[in-house]
Amino acid sequence: MLDHSIPLHSGYTFRTAALLREQRKLGWQTFHVTSPKHGASSPADAASTEQVIDDLHFFRTPFTVAMLGRMRRWANGQ
Repeated sequence: MLDHSIPLHSGYTFRTAALLREQRKLGWQTFHVTSPKHGASSPADAASTEQVIDDLHFFRTPFTVAMLGRMRRWANGQ
């Protein structure tokens, strides 16, 4: 589970992509799931639950209203 990934630009995303590419060179089959914190990099991506970027297939976990309610209850100690 990744906090966020490419196409967002950060040291975290670039290191992660490099590690995934090296693992694939070793013959590993990798799966890439991002947390709801990843968000959408553009309005066109908002409805997408999957993206292929630089030959890496990412599964996007959408942020839902139900999740927001659970977060509020957790923050209030319920």
